[in-house]
Amino acid sequence: MVPDLLRPGGTGDQDRAERESDSDFLRRHRDERSGPGPLKFPGMTGLDRKDRGYRFEKEGFTFVLDAAGANAVKTLPDFEGREEPAVAEEFLRTRAEGWADALASAGAESGEYSVRVDEHQGKAHLSRGAVLIFSADL
Repeated sequence: MVPDLLRPGGTGDQDRAERESDSDFLRRHRDERSGPGPLKFPGMTGLDRKDRGYRFEKEGFTFVLDAAGANAVKTLPDFEGREEPAVAEEFLRTRAEGWADALASAGAESGEYSVRVDEHQGKAHLSRGAVLIFSADL
């Protein structure tokens, strides 16, 4: 059987002709199909990251850290070398309970608080609107 496939004019040439006609059919079919085009995903730009904010809610208090604050967190010894969004999310998660307890015991009303990180003083400043409400050591 193998010698028949190798012989000129044998079934090997016939199989090759059938494969070529199949590939021609597939090529024509691909050219004629009228489906949607390929999916295109937009690339990430520096602007998207610059505008990004992080939020964490605990006991009715919502703590918001902006992109500049996330960059400041990355300079803290406990978070050096780590990348967003993990660094910002972990920072808020690990400190939110203490902040919520301190705010509640001081009689602060629940709601949204902005978090500003001062990496030089090692403090987090929580403010509501433009008013500084609380500063915590880091």
